[in-house]
Amino acid sequence: GLLLMVIGTVIAADLWVCWGFQHEPSAVVSVMRGLTFACSLLFFAWGSYLLPGLAQFHVTNRQAIRNAAVWAVKKPFITLSLVLCKFAAVSAMILMWYFCFPVLWILGYIEAALLNKAFGVRSDPNPEPEHQEIYYE
Repeated sequence: GLLLMVIGTVIAADLWVCWGFQHEPSAVVSVMRGLTFACSLLFFAWGSYLLPGLAQFHVTNRQAIRNAAVWAVKKPFITLSLVLCKFAAVSAMILMWYFCFPVLWILGYIEAALLNKAFGVRSDPNPEPEHQEIYYE
């Protein structure tokens, strides 16, 4: 979590510097804005799988980092949907801060459903465990 926080803070500072200040139009500024935006997309794609992957599976931190990158590449439509949910959550907090809680709850539910699909978790409609009788001779 701390690694995600540090990387997110650096990317947020880069976004603030690239778009928050008045720059003279140049190719360098355009390239820096594009690279910062691409890095933020990659961060959201990778970060969307990292902590849920650690919570779902018993792996080391290094394996979780690698698995998050693999899931982000192997499941592009789910990854794109997760990134869009993250951007929608940030937009809801910025644009309508007074009405953002229901929107965040709905987006959290959508993300959970997408992550269950990505991880292959299936919900059983009949959660009763099968009763087996074991006879010993």
